Amino acid sequence: MGLPLRDGRLAKEDWNGIIENVDMRLSSWKGRLLSRGGRLVLINSVLSSISGYWLSIFKAPKWVIQAIVKRRRHFFWKGGMDRGGYGGVGIKNLAMHNLARLGRWWWELANDRDLIWVEIVKSNYFIRKKWYDLSSPASWSTTWKGILGAKELFDLGMEKKLGDGKSTSFWKERWCRNTRLA
Repeated sequence: MGLPLRDGRLAKEDWNGIIENVDMRLSSWKGRLLSRGGRLVLINSVLSSISGYWLSIFKAPKWVIQAIVKRRRHFFWKGGMDRGGYGGVGIKNLAMHNLARLGRWWWELANDRDLIWVEIVKSNYFIRKKWYDLSSPASWSTTWKGILGAKELFDLGMEKKLGDGKSTSFWKERWCRNTRLA
């Protein structure tokens, strides 16, 4: 799949591979011959898919997001003024895209999907804890820490219904104004 197998944090060289892939793709396109709409489609479909798989597994460092965003903006505006701060033109927010892809893992865990990876994660990380009680000890994998980084955003959009109490903690869920009772 092209993902690095490392013990610990990904090195800068690992992330540079994605940036180089974006650069290679951009160098083969003739941006000046395309309308802004054509460039927008290429940015949102092709460039997002280059980094998409990595962003669904790892939380990208800020410098990686900034480097890719800089290249996307330059391609879209083709050396013109960067108008990124004056409202959207339809280019996906890469940092939010990263969190959304990582949040998808939480969706699968929270819904107790009958998937093999869910069982593996539960047996490794959910020992004596529910998914909503997890924190990130130093011994956990970089991948899992990245996924755990999207948990807070996932919690904000999560709606819990009381049932038998097995998957909902009365004290630890966010009930009122996004605060916990305990």
